[in-house]
Amino acid sequence: MDIIIPIVILLVIIVGIWKLIAIPNTIKAERERLEHKLLNLNDFDPSQKFQALNGVIGLDEDNKKFAIIDSNNHYIFSFEDLIESEILQNETTVTKTSRSSQIAGAIVGGALVGGAGAVIGGLSGKQHSSKRIQRLTLKLTVNNLSNPVFYLHFFNSSTPTSGNDIAVVKATDSINHWHGMFSVILKRNLSDS
Repeated sequence: MDIIIPIVILLVIIVGIWKLIAIPNTIKAERERLEHKLLNLNDFDPSQKFQALNGVIGLDEDNKKFAIIDSNNHYIFSFEDLIESEILQNETTVTKTSRSSQIAGAIVGGALVGGAGAVIGGLSGKQHSSKRIQRLTLKLTVNNLSNPVFYLHFFNSSTPTSGNDIAVVKATDSINHWHGMFSVILKRNLSDS
């Protein structure tokens, strides 16, 4: 009986160590598989790509397309298919750019101060901030009735984390970059129509 307890403790330690080694390797392998899928899409040459926590996103500037790949599917959209880009922090909208807000903002801005106001009004958005962050998500709405909304997770923690934490800062920089690119795409779509 005295020997059973040390054996159980040893087994628990071995299983714990195995999980610490195996889980990161599984995540790494899945990320590599998704990136490989992105790099091998037909008629898609990513000029920029990002590994979100739940998939991969790529941008093909030359062909004016973007791709979203998750563990089960891949989706390729033309820039014209983009309807809205939104950053969610802890499930709350931090900033949003959409076709409708740009059109309304451009009309209001243009009515107030002419051409320069059209650009300023067209790029404005609602802003909030929070000091403790659990999730940062990029929400994309596209012109697709089967799959109109995609959520790409840039940061996810089981506990609230300081906005100054290195992982939060890195995720914030990345999500702002991608939201900024999608905002530019929406602005260009508006000026092209």
